[in-house]
Amino acid sequence: MQSSKVLIDFPFPEERIFRYQAMQDILHHLANNPFEEFTQQELASITGADVSSISRSVDLLEKLGVLTVSDQRPARITIDMDHLQRPDSVFMIPQYEFRKPVQVYLDELETRIQKSEDLDELVGVVLFGSVARGTADRRSDIDLLVILDGDLTYGRRICTSLARDIEEESFDGHRYEFEVLVETIDTAVSHGSELREIFDDGLVLARSDQLQELRQTIYASSGGGE
Repeated sequence: MQSSKVLIDFPFPEERIFRYQAMQDILHHLANNPFEEFTQQELASITGADVSSISRSVDLLEKLGVLTVSDQRPARITIDMDHLQRPDSVFMIPQYEFRKPVQVYLDELETRIQKSEDLDELVGVVLFGSVARGTADRRSDIDLLVILDGDLTYGRRICTSLARDIEEESFDGHRYEFEVLVETIDTAVSHGSELREIFDDGLVLARSDQLQELRQTIYASSGGGE
C-alpha cells in the first residue's frame, strides 16, 4: 500500500530539527488533512501539546519549507502542497490550486449519489482539458467527465447543480468554474470516439471495474487497442 510522504528541503536550517515530538504530530495531522487550515491553538488541542511547543515546532517546520503559514491573525497553518506526496488520485493534478475544489466536488458527488434513488453508483470521473495537462490559469474551467449508473437526466441535473454550488465557494480567495460532461455506460459507448480522446489525455480521479470495462469497450469499438 502506498503511503503519504512529506519532502523536506536540504540542507537543514539547524541541527536536531525533529527535537520536538509535536513536530511529528503536526506533520502527521496536516499530511492527513491537506486541504484544511489550523491555528496553533487548534493544533495544540489536536496533538495534546502545549501552545509554546506548537509555536516552536511550527517555526522549525516553516523553515524546512513543509508548512504554509498565513499572515492573518490568528495565523492559519497548512501543509505545503509542493512538499507533499500522496497516493490519492487528486494529487495527480499538476497545479495544486485546483486540487481542493476538485476534491470537494468528488466528495459531495459521492454523497449525493448515495442519497439518490435514481442513481445506483458512480462508475468513474475523468479530469481532462487544461487542468489535467497542467496548463490552466485562474480563468480556466475544470473539465470533468462523470459516468454514472442510473437515470441520465437526473444524473446530469445533480452533477450540474453541484458544479454551480461549488462555483459559489471561495478557495484561498479564488472561485473556480466547472464544465461537467455526464454520461451513463450506454451513452458513453455511443459517444466512444469522442470519449476515447478524453481517456487518452485525461486523469482518472474515480474508477471502478465498470469503468475499466467501459474503457476497453470504447477502445475496441473505435478501432484500436489501449
